[in-house]
Amino acid sequence: MLKRPQEPLFPWTLGSQPSFSGGNAVGLLCGGDALFPAQIAAIDRAEHEVWLATYIFHDDEAGAATLGALRRAALRGVRVRVVVDGFGSKASLGWLREQLDGAPVALAVFRPIDRWWNWLHPGQLRRLHQKLCVVDGLVGFVGGINVIDDRIDLHHGRTEAPRLDFAVSVSGPAVRAIEQAARAVWTRAWLGHDFGDEMRAMIRSASPARRAKRLMRRIRMPRGEHRRRDPERLAPVRVAFVLRDNLRQRRTIERAYVEAIRGATARVDLITPYFYPGQRFRRALKDAARRGV
Repeated sequence: MLKRPQEPLFPWTLGSQPSFSGGNAVGLLCGGDALFPAQIAAIDRAEHEVWLATYIFHDDEAGAATLGALRRAALRGVRVRVVVDGFGSKASLGWLREQLDGAPVALAVFRPIDRWWNWLHPGQLRRLHQKLCVVDGLVGFVGGINVIDDRIDLHHGRTEAPRLDFAVSVSGPAVRAIEQAARAVWTRAWLGHDFGDEMRAMIRSASPARRAKRLMRRIRMPRGEHRRRDPERLAPVRVAFVLRDNLRQRRTIERAYVEAIRGATARVDLITPYFYPGQRFRRALKDAARRGV
């Protein structure tokens, strides 16, 4: 049974169960050849704000085109917030900062490794693997595609065949959760440490209430008339944004898969680079096959 969307208690948290909302429009984007033009076009139409999070932001044609759109948006007054992983984008950080010089783009680095003692941080191996982009809170892009040309392998150079990778574009209520995740990871990187560290610092602060209010102001979801859209213009697609972490959401993606498989009536298409299904997942697939799916 689909669940009614719930507002999170805090803006940086998502529930451990997938929460579906209706009234969404979804488009499948096959590879960067489909994603980047659509994403850049959305950024070029931005009027208020852009959030972008990625593991790899590479110095190539795809990266330059995306960066150009972000610069143009920022220079016309759009609030642009970008977060990249400190390991995945390490080789491109100098290029990114150079290209963004003079443009009011807020670039944050998630767990940077520019100093050797950064590796001593107990959570340093936890990297930013989310690939998210949200424009004006109205359209979101999410999937497995980094900001890098489909035919460039960082370890083997240029390849003849493009990577098999996918993303989706989303319009409708589900965009709120995508924006929430992008905002949270950018804020974590911008603060320079985990929220746990921030909470401890807040408790030790001489004015914890003021510090908490300032933090909430930086990470709360924006509200405004520009975020509204006529639901009748959107296809009635039910969507849940799910992600994985090492805490409450270790199995959220798996639960969403199992829930979808259990409700399948015609077919199940599963494309994934890693597949180590547990007993519940295998049982759901077998039960679906017995139903004639």
